[in-house]
Amino acid sequence: CGDIYKYNNLTQQTCQEKWDALPINEEGALIDGNSKGCRIVHAAMAPLNEKHCPHISFFPVEDFYGKVKCQESGMRSPLDVFTQWELDKFREAAAEHGLPRDTMFEEFEYQPGGFGNDDEKEKLGVTGSFFTSNIADEDYMVFYGFIL
Repeated sequence: CGDIYKYNNLTQQTCQEKWDALPINEEGALIDGNSKGCRIVHAAMAPLNEKHCPHISFFPVEDFYGKVKCQESGMRSPLDVFTQWELDKFREAAAEHGLPRDTMFEEFEYQPGGFGNDDEKEKLGVTGSFFTSNIADEDYMVFYGFIL
């Protein structure tokens, strides 16, 4: 999403500052507003479909369909996107991976300069290809839930 990075006139430092200033999600656990959660969802999809790149912008950018996302909430809750069963499965998977059941995520301190050596990259799933291209639909659903 290099064009979006350039449009936002970002440096590594200003990108990190803007990111740090965002909430995880909109108040009330809304998933579609000016938040990290919304951008994480679209950043995860962007390697598969670059039409999601405008959605990760810190400034409003219309996408291919003329829509602007991740700027103002349309008041969408997780139940607008997932069933209760799916949300329960996300919570179960989060607990199995040692994540808090209430939030289902942990934030890590930013490490400038990348992910480290090749062993660390492999452990984190950082490779030359997007890992979701080779996983089953059910596993992708769990991954997608984690990034919310």
